[in-house]
Amino acid sequence: MNTRPEDLWPLTLGTFEGLIDEVRVSRGPRAISLPNRAPLVAMETRVALEESGSVVPQLPAIIDDETDLTYAWSVVSGDAGDVTFLDATALGSEIAFAKRGLFTLGLTVSDGELATTTSDWSVGMNTPLVILVEDKKVTLNFGVMLVPSVVIEDDAWAGATEFVVDWKVVQGDSLNVTFSDPSMLQPTISFADAGDYTLSLMVSAGEFVSDVDFQITVLPKLLPPVIRNSEPQASLQLDGTFTPDLEIADDGPFTYQWTVSHGLTNSVEFSDPTSLTPIIRFTQVGDYELTIRASARGEHATSTIQISVSPVPTLLERWRSTHFLATTLKDSALEASLWGDLADPDGDRRVNLLEAYAGTDPQEPNRDPFLRIRQTDNAIVLEWPRARDPLGLSVKVLASSTLENFEFLMPIPSITVAANESDLEARMPFGQPKGFLALSISETP
Repeated sequence: MNTRPEDLWPLTLGTFEGLIDEVRVSRGPRAISLPNRAPLVAMETRVALEESGSVVPQLPAIIDDETDLTYAWSVVSGDAGDVTFLDATALGSEIAFAKRGLFTLGLTVSDGELATTTSDWSVGMNTPLVILVEDKKVTLNFGVMLVPSVVIEDDAWAGATEFVVDWKVVQGDSLNVTFSDPSMLQPTISFADAGDYTLSLMVSAGEFVSDVDFQITVLPKLLPPVIRNSEPQASLQLDGTFTPDLEIADDGPFTYQWTVSHGLTNSVEFSDPTSLTPIIRFTQVGDYELTIRASARGEHATSTIQISVSPVPTLLERWRSTHFLATTLKDSALEASLWGDLADPDGDRRVNLLEAYAGTDPQEPNRDPFLRIRQTDNAIVLEWPRARDPLGLSVKVLASSTLENFEFLMPIPSITVAANESDLEARMPFGQPKGFLALSISETP
């Protein structure tokens, strides 16, 4: 027989994808051998036990041309101390589990030359799942939605268990509660009204069901803050201070900010522009408008105060305020007849300036003359009354020969306290040229 290679018969074997371990083709004394391949093993990947005990795995499907195979079981994950193999070298070994849990077992199949190891066989024992909650009692401001923080712990492997979730309202008006999806573990929950609610989350996995309750308190809807301003207009003197009388009709918490909305900003000093009632000072006379802004929860309220700052009154102006009504002092038509320096409202021939210097009441007549003159052996003496506090008024002695042009008397006479200790007197040497004497009373510059 011709056995040269070019005379071999062609033979098509096809594609077997590893299911044939060895093929021999023979024509006469020749043989063709394919290389050995590792055994192919197919087995059930997951088994669940309901309680502690043992399990005999279903015999896997093994494809190999050899019949003399060896087997070896091992624990790939899980506590190996909780797993007992009756015979770790037997394909159908009984396997016992001492505790609940999730275990991954490996099976190695060898034909003596090559081996195949599979570690896809998982054995688990179900236990009731655990619902972990970050906070079971929650307080919400009105209008704020809740997304509960919930985690499910289960001893089953990932994907082996499908959870069934159900949210319900067990206390409170269920019509006021909306779940974005009550079958979701973490839905968005909104509340249409304030109140106390109890929500129940139930999660089931097979025969096991776990639940947990949430206590939810929804606070009443808060209206925008309202500023109660009992003094929207005020007036004060330049040397005074102003403290606003304000209240907030809300519980807050608030932030405040004062600003100058009219007037010279640099002339206004706040003890604390971020407080509700600061102490406010002014360094210049004028009209001002101050604005406060109260903010809470994204809402704002404002209020303004009109403040008129007047100059610091002189001592004489304070004396007028003591003896005349404020409305009278504002009426310029009454200045000449009633409250002006040269007015004499009580008709006692003491004008108001003399009344102020002497400390007498401008509206109560005084019959005693204001100025008295007497002669001694060598001097002319003028006497007049003066109050303990002359209100910053000073006096000078004038002289004139014609009753028209009074000038300071020279030499200037000394003014001293009279003998009665309540009046003043001025002494002038007797023998000066004849003429007329007068007192000049004015505010000290």
